Amino acid sequence: MYIYLNEKKIELDDNISVSGLLEKQNITNTAGMAIALNGKVVRKANWDATILSDGDKILIISAGQGG
Repeated sequence: MYIYLNEKKIELDDNISVSGLLEKQNITNTAGMAIALNGKVVRKANWDATILSDGDKILIISAGQGG
């Protein structure tokens, strides 16, 4: 299946969760990270249970520190 990750089209296996997507993308530091699925925020507690579908649009935002 294909999804859009931060507007970039990528191919993934079927039945993959948000957590699985992060693992496939080698994203390990999730502190301060927010994820939106088709425009709706997915709570971190639901990342394992949220299964992606073909054509989904994922937006990953990481908070940065400023000064």
